[in-house]
Amino acid sequence: MSTEYLVGIAVRVHGLRGELVVDLHTDSPEERFAPGASLIAQRPGSPAGTLTVEAARPHSGRLLVRFVE
Repeated sequence: MSTEYLVGIAVRVHGLRGELVVDLHTDSPEERFAPGASLIAQRPGSPAGTLTVEAARPHSGRLLVRFVE
């Protein structure tokens, strides 16, 4: 059985390198958004998909995340 937790919400795109601004909802972002980590992405009205973290860095109290996909 798999348990899912909300770890962040993508709020907008950032820059030209394909990064997303993520509002954090986890106490260990360095673990949850480590390169290679797999996350389930879900949008209302759309099927869930899996994203793999390529890179993440802090920015103004949020996280900038780039995914492999």
